[in-house]
Amino acid sequence: MRRIILPLTAALTLTGISILTARAHSGLETDQAAPGTYKAVIRIPHGCDGQATNTVHVVIPEGYVGAKPMAKPGWTVTTVKGDYAKAYSQHGQPLTSGVKEVIWSGGDLPDDLFDDFVLTGTLADVQPGQKLYFKTMQTCATASVAWDQEPAEGQDAHSLEHPAPSLTIVAASGGEHEHAGHGAAAVTAGDLEITSAWARAMLPGQPAGGGYLSITNKGSEADRLLAISSPAAGKA
Repeated sequence: MRRIILPLTAALTLTGISILTARAHSGLETDQAAPGTYKAVIRIPHGCDGQATNTVHVVIPEGYVGAKPMAKPGWTVTTVKGDYAKAYSQHGQPLTSGVKEVIWSGGDLPDDLFDDFVLTGTLADVQPGQKLYFKTMQTCATASVAWDQEPAEGQDAHSLEHPAPSLTIVAASGGEHEHAGHGAAAVTAGDLEITSAWARAMLPGQPAGGGYLSITNKGSEADRLLAISSPAAGKA
């Protein structure tokens, strides 16, 4: 059985777009999720005192296991692996170690632009109401910004100067194969099961958007993706 995450590029018109302010905090695109597969999209909103960002270093919180970073054109991706604080169960097998830190380096993200840095993994042995903090360090030529502050009990995270991107765990509402943070129902096509289809909101004037889905091949023969089309887009 093979599980493939496929990025789709399409010309879409979407509403509910969030506009970033110039000095916005770093954060997660989806900041609530149920236990299960979760795609962490960490947004870097600006540089360091006007300087371009060259390195983004994310520390993986306990409870987010099997983390895998997405490749990013123009950046080198490295990982630091280690033992988890306890053993987890994944696909019926014990999981005791994995990626603990991810570093994107060698890039050039200007101060007046923002970008997303993406991980995929599993939220395991977490409870509703629990918060996970993806502490992030962005480094520029001669300065850095550490998004690593956790609010004290009863404190509003927005009152912090550099709050760590945080995820709040919510109760599961779908099947075990449903993507956390995205509620699309599963669709079957022969031996293929398609789940977790979603599209990212676009900024005004943006000519293309991104869509994502997971395909599980439950058959005994390999399949190939030959073409993509969508009634919502002129090109895919």
